[in-house]
Amino acid sequence: MSRFNRIFIIKFLTTALVLSTAFVAGSQYLDNELMAQWDVLKEKKEAQCELNNIMEVLNEYYARKPLEFREELSSCIQRVCKENNLPPALVLAVIFTESSFRESVRSHRGAVGLMQLLPTTGYALSKELQIEWKGHETLYDVGHNIQMGAYYLTKLLKRFNDLDTALTAYNAGPTRVVRYARKGRIYSQTYAKKVSRNCEMFTNNYFRIES
Repeated sequence: MSRFNRIFIIKFLTTALVLSTAFVAGSQYLDNELMAQWDVLKEKKEAQCELNNIMEVLNEYYARKPLEFREELSSCIQRVCKENNLPPALVLAVIFTESSFRESVRSHRGAVGLMQLLPTTGYALSKELQIEWKGHETLYDVGHNIQMGAYYLTKLLKRFNDLDTALTAYNAGPTRVVRYARKGRIYSQTYAKKVSRNCEMFTNNYFRIES
């Protein structure tokens, strides 16, 4: 074989190797891009499914409310849950346990709205969330009430690192829970168990993941 032919073959094989490597790299990039697009579509589909599930709950408890109200409230609950990394079934369970979805209810202790927040607690939370405080009337705004309630529950979860304890503190107040703990006692978790049962009910009826 002549020297010229050997050089030609070497150059040919080198070019072929470069092209094949570039093709594989390009294919890998294309696969990664397609997977990224698929993940986005999957996330959107899951988000829409979650929103539909929340809407189903509100359709049952707010059947007489305007569709616009239910749609806005559904979007609010989904957004707040995402911001606080809370499952919608849990937030809905707290709302159901606290107020039975009655947005204008006020307890004998003065707790207000869907997630039954005391005005003193609401005021402190409004400062942290930069929500304009207009007195207890702010807590009758369903959007503000859910935003504050979910945020408060998240704070308690971070503080106590236990869902039952956080729920107990949400209902009875963190000071009382801590006071009992210092005495070596556990405050009644009846409320926490009730929320857990309602959460399980909402999960099974509306948020069950099909296999």
